[in-house]
Formats: sequence, C-alpha cells, structure tokens
Amino acid sequence: MKLKLSALIVAIVVCASLSAQAQKKKKYYPKPKSSKYVKKPNQKAVKSAPSWLNEGTTLVYEITSAGKTYNYTVHVRSINNGYNFDFEMAAPINNNGTVIVSKWAADSAMTLDNYFNTGINKMEVESALFLSRAMMEIISIKGQAPIMVDGIADNWRFSPENLMATPTYKGKNLPIAQICLEGTMSNRLICVLENNNFPLITAMKGDVNIKLIEIK
Repeated sequence: MKLKLSALIVAIVVCASLSAQAQKKKKYYPKPKSSKYVKKPNQKAVKSAPSWLNEGTTLVYEITSAGKTYNYTVHVRSINNGYNFDFEMAAPINNNGTVIVSKWAADSAMTLDNYFNTGINKMEVESALFLSRAMMEIISIKGQAPIMVDGIADNWRFSPENLMATPTYKGKNLPIAQICLEGTMSNRLICVLENNNFPLITAMKGDVNIKLIEIK
C-alpha cells in the first residue's frame, strides 16, 4: 500500500513539473498576430469605379501648352473590358475622335499615349486616359516602374507632391483621393485617381500641363 502511494505521489509531481514546463513554453511562443496587421501592397486598392465614373460621364480637362490654354473634353462610352471614349479638343487644336483601349492594354500596358489622331484610334498595346493596372501594381510592389509616356521612357515612382485637381461636379467642388507619380529622369508628374483598378488621370505636369476641372 505504501508503495502504491509513493508511486502516486511521484506521478503527481511529474505531471505538475510537465505542466509548469508547458506554461513556460507558452511564454516563449506567443500566438501569431492576426493577418489584418500585415500591410499588403494593394491594401488600399479599390475594386469598383467611383459612382461618378461610368458610361455617359463627361470629363473636362484644362490643358496649358506653349502659352495657350484650351479644354479637352472626354465622353466616356465604356470602362468595362478596356476603355472606350470620345474626345474633343477646342481651339487652337480643333481635333476630335474616338479612342478604344483594349482590355490587354488597360490591364498590362507599360506605355501611355496622350496624343490622338482625328477619327478612330485603336490602342492595342498602349493605355490612354488611365494608367494601366500593371503600372500601378508594379510601382506598389517594387517602388518604381519603367513606363513610356508620350514617347519618352522613364522610371516612375510615387511622389510626395500632389497637383490636387478638384473638379466641379453637380455645381460643387468634388474632393477626390489622388496619388501622384514622378519621373525619376525628368521633371514630370502624373496624378491619378487613388484606385488601382481605375487609375484615371486627374492631372499632369511637364511640357504640357493638364488638370481635370469638371465632371458631368
């Protein structure tokens, strides 16, 4: 009987010792933090376009070039499966036409073209009016991206400067979230809507200055 009692006491002591060790181990191996605290490259990306940007939206830009100022008006026809829009450039340019950006270009292009011919302009490998989703993705992850803008190659990165386009919408100023990119080899800026799926150009600064002034 004494032997059984001694064995029981030893078993209790061993169990208590193991339990204490387990408690110590817990202190050295804390539970991992929730994934919500981990910053992801596209954490701020917005999937849908803002309510004011859709089929039928009219965008009015003010352009200043070579000492002359004129309006550039865009009539959005579609932002699904690529971009499709009509444009009108006032005097002294007096140009108008249609731009059709392919779905591939809207998703993957590393070239941006802002010069259009009269009539229909089919853009299979260049984006227009919007930066491509790939441009925003690469800059978000790598910090910069090689982008050809109007025939000039440059490396673009996020810029602390913001041209702060504040267009009017329904008679009132519309504050919109924007981010700006700067060319590392030039003194150029491009500001876009802070939306990685629909990075609409809101302003540009360089040889030609562009700013979104009205949304209809």
